This record gives sequence, structure tokens and C-alpha cells, in this order.
Amino acid sequence: MEEFDEFSLITKLDQQKLTHLLVSIPGTKELVVESNLLRPLDKICSMKILRSLNCQRVQQLYLDKTNIWDEQIEQRIFFIRPSIPISRKICELIRSEPEKPYSIIHVGSLKNFFLKELERNGLGNVVNFYEFNLTLINLESDLFSLELPQYPPEMFNRYFEELIKTFWQLQTLYGQIQTIFGFGDFFPIFDKLFKRICNELGEPTFSSGQFISHLFIFDRRLDLFSTLLTGLTYESILNDMFNYNCGKISFGETVNSKLFSSQNSSKEEFPQKFSFPLNNSDLIFSSIRNSHMTKVFPFLREKYKSLQSSFAKVSTIQKVDEMKVFVSNEFDSLRDQQKQLEIHICACEYIIEKTQGLNEQLSIENTILRGEFKHLDVFNFLLKMITLKYNQWNILQLASLWCLRANGIPEKYFYQFQEVFLHRYGFDQLFIFYQLSINGLLYKNNTSFSPLFKARNPFSKRLINKSDKQLAAINFPTKNEMKGQISENLNSIINGLQLIPQNDEEQKRRINKLKENNLEDFSDNKTSTNQNNLGLGYVFSNTYIPLISSIIDRIVTMGWDENYLKKVIGEDSVFCTNPNAKAPDNRIRRALLVCFVGGVTFAEIASLRCFAQNCDFRLIILTTHIINRERSFKSYAGFSD
Repeated sequence: MEEFDEFSLITKLDQQKLTHLLVSIPGTKELVVESNLLRPLDKICSMKILRSLNCQRVQQLYLDKTNIWDEQIEQRIFFIRPSIPISRKICELIRSEPEKPYSIIHVGSLKNFFLKELERNGLGNVVNFYEFNLTLINLESDLFSLELPQYPPEMFNRYFEELIKTFWQLQTLYGQIQTIFGFGDFFPIFDKLFKRICNELGEPTFSSGQFISHLFIFDRRLDLFSTLLTGLTYESILNDMFNYNCGKISFGETVNSKLFSSQNSSKEEFPQKFSFPLNNSDLIFSSIRNSHMTKVFPFLREKYKSLQSSFAKVSTIQKVDEMKVFVSNEFDSLRDQQKQLEIHICACEYIIEKTQGLNEQLSIENTILRGEFKHLDVFNFLLKMITLKYNQWNILQLASLWCLRANGIPEKYFYQFQEVFLHRYGFDQLFIFYQLSINGLLYKNNTSFSPLFKARNPFSKRLINKSDKQLAAINFPTKNEMKGQISENLNSIINGLQLIPQNDEEQKRRINKLKENNLEDFSDNKTSTNQNNLGLGYVFSNTYIPLISSIIDRIVTMGWDENYLKKVIGEDSVFCTNPNAKAPDNRIRRALLVCFVGGVTFAEIASLRCFAQNCDFRLIILTTHIINRERSFKSYAGFSD
């Protein structure tokens, strides 16, 4: 396999483009950056590089307060992604001092609403515009993100433009990828737009040095369960509990205060918004990031004992030369590991405090997914969560999981749950129930859905009459025409690909039955011939195997079976550009590139890394963004970034 350079050519090109833009703007510069772009900008151009380009000051763009400018700096530059709130804020800032020169570097294409807002304020000719396409941000050696916002379901196609440009650039620089698997009904449109860009900018050529053999493009909406379930790897829990993005984490005041006391530091040294880098250079974190939480605490305890014994060696050293060797070779590394260990111990203590009673919730999730639940038991547990004032989004996530697995909540339970929830959290939350209903996440079991549901449902094409698509597209669905469609399709995927791992007793019964009939077990639930290998569902305590992990594992072990996958996932949701291509083979030492359109969870990332380790594959993950469970769920409830 060719040595993987972590797409460094793309990063260098982004840096060169941004450098060229800033150099083309004369004079001293003050850069005002949208909050979601601060860390991606730092990944592309550090503060040292920006200062060399005459950017004397960088500050965050605040939507809720006024930015204070440095009057001595000549140029004022906004670095933003176009949105309505940001356009209004920029107009407000420019109107306050219109005599100053302003420039806007917009990430992605400039939207009409942005220009209209400027024109409405009489600022259309006052501002200079520069376009910058942000491509791949390197989060880890095997993980790359476009760091796009969490768009609501009705704006799903907004992910396409920047992702397609990234694919074109990637294949232009590194060579054409011969075999592409697409999962999701968006793929024909995606492929058509990609070919249009190739016609405009040039077709990528095949390179014998291409280190990627297969590309998997996956529609996030095909696997909603992975975003609703509680991920139980260390990194997944950190992402759900703290402000963790672009490889850095801000723990907040509670965890920081524990660090102050453990490290005898003042709050000036560790301010509340202080962020810590989390990557594989942190030896402690790299060892536990993909581990199930039950494995994390014993590891930290053993690591603490190991460090204590290493520091104890100092007391036994009697010769000066030996002390010099210890200080030069081991001391700095041990101190770094001690600081890292303290950070993760404090984080884990906070996690333990905040996850009291989580076991009962995990048990309910387990019974729901396995289909072993009683409606009354789930309903009573949701009432208990409401009574104890749990986070409202956690309650709604569990209710949505129940709804999807049950093809709709029984009517009597649905109305009682809704009434109690609204009494506790306010009747203004009724809008959330409406949004979740039209997005197919929370509804009673006799719901007749509106055309909005049909437009936003990735499985909706199954409802269209193939012989008369135009007529079907304008007709309103009849009563019960769409009853539980998203649930039925998700459940058919679960059953068809056996995404619910069997427990030991079920597995033994199944194997014995196969032996009686002289058959071999070809199911996807066989973990591996190596008993030390983890199952792909360990990230959810073996309650559920992420869909993409199961699909890739199936293709690698059993080959490409298009007919079966179309039958299970959907006729319009499975595609391959080269159906006759050979299955991925680890002997050719080339990587598999897995792309998520609509985001990926850290639980899925850990599961894919587990597959790569078990099967000895090099896996590269590319995503539009990293999913935070609560933020993702809020987008279905009508709230967006």
C-alpha cells in the first residue's frame, strides 16, 4: 500500500488559497471569525502564519453582543459561512462605522439571501467578497471532516456542494477511485452533480499510485438508531457531554475546578473556556478513546499505579549520571502522562456523577431494540424520567427510539406522554412534537403523514407509483398510506442485516440447530475466528451493530450482493459504479474510504476502527461533520446550528 500522507496536499492547497486571499487585501487586517470556523481556521493557518500575512488581530464574531474593533487596523475582514443571523449581524456592524473598508471571506458559495440583506441595508457596493472553499480538516490520521453545520432534514442537499468539490479535488490529486458504493436515495443526484463538475473542471485520471481501492458513500438517514442510542465509548460520551469539536475539548468550570485543585493551579492558568487537544499524541487518550466505558476506569487505575512506581524510581537513584539519564529520557514524558491522566480522571469523575441511573435507561434501550419490551414498561419509564426532570432531549430521544421500533406509539400512551411532557416542560414544546412527527421520529401508530414527511423521508420513493411518478408526486397520500413507513423500513434493515447481536444462549441454540441440519453459520453476527476480537456492536454494549459497519463487513466477507442489499435496504438506496469489481481485499494493502453524508457519531467511528483492526484493513473516514446526539436530534425538532 502507498504511504498515506493524510491528505496533506489538500491541506496545503487550502492554506495556499487562504494565504493568497489575505495577501490580495492590502494593509493591516483584523479578522472576525464565525465561532464554528475558529478551530477549522486554526487547523489551516495558525496564528503565527496569520500574523506573517499582516493579520494583527483575530476575534470571534458575536451574535449577542458588539465586537470591539481596533481603530488602528486598516482592514476589517469577516470570515464566515453565509446565514441569515450572520448577515444581519454583519450589516449591523458595518452600519455602525460605514467609513471603514470591509471585506467578507465566505466559506462556500454566497447565498442570495445574504446579498439581499446587504442590499436592503444599502451596503451592496460597500463590501468586497472573496470565496474560500474549506475542504478537509484533519481530525486524526484516519478521520477527516468538512466541519459543516448540522443542517435540518429539509436542507439535507446542502451537504452536496462542498462534498462534491472535495471528492473532485481528492481524486484529481490522488487519482480516480475505481469502485464506489452508494447507500441512500440521494446517490443518483450526487453522482449527476459530480459528473457535471467533472465536465466543467476536468475528469480525474486513474493513478496506479492511488492508495484507496473502494469508496463507500453513506446516507446518515438510513441509520437513525445509531444517533438515538447512547454511545458507550469514552470518546462518544465526551462528545455528548462536553464542548468537543475539531480535536479540542472544553470541559467547563466543574471539571476545570477539579483540575485546579489537583494541579495546584490558579483559575488564571486554566480559564473556564480553556480547551485541551484530544488526539493520538495524548498517550492516555489514544489508549482509551475507542474503549467501552467499563474498560476505561480500570485502565486509568492501572496507569496511575504504573506512573507512581515510575516516579518512585527517583528515590532509588543514587548516582548523578543515572539521574541525568532519567531526567533527559523519562521525566518529561512521565510528567506529560501525569497531566493527561489527571485530565481524564477528572473527566471520568464528572461522567460518573452525571450518569447516575444510566443503567436503567440502557436496559430500556436494549429491550426496545430487541423487541422484547412492553409498551407499559417503556411508558412508565418515560414518566419517571419526566418526574425526575431529566434532560428533555434525552426523554424525546428514547421516545423516538420506542416509536421507530414499534412502528408508532400506541395512541393512548402517545397522548398521555405528550400531555405529561408538555405540563412539565411547557406547552410551547408542542412545536417540537409537530416537527418530530413530520420528520418521522415521534408519532402515534395510526398516523396519516403529510406530504412534508414524504419529502423528508429517505425511503419515500418506495411509496411512489413507478409507472406514473409525476402523478404520484402531486397526489396527497391517502389515509394510512404512509403509516409507519420509516419504522417499517428501518426495522426491515435491522432484521435483514441482523443488526441486533444475539446473546450467548441464542447463539448456541442457533449453532446447534445449524449443526443438526449440517449447515454452516454464515451470519454477520460471527465476531471473528479470533476470540480476542471485539464484536462491531460493542460500542452499544452489543445491543446494536451500526449499519455501515455491518454493510462493509458483509461486503468484505461475503462479496457484493446487490440484489440482496436492494431487497433489504431499498431498490433506490443501493448503488455501485462497478458491480463486477472484486470485494475489498486486505492483501492488496489499499485503504477503504468511508464517507458519511449528514455526519457520523464517535460510536460508529469506533465500530469501524474495530472492523479495520479485526480484518487488518486500512480505513479512512470522511464526514460532513461529527454528530453530537443532542444537536442532531434538535435539527429534527426544528432547531439548527
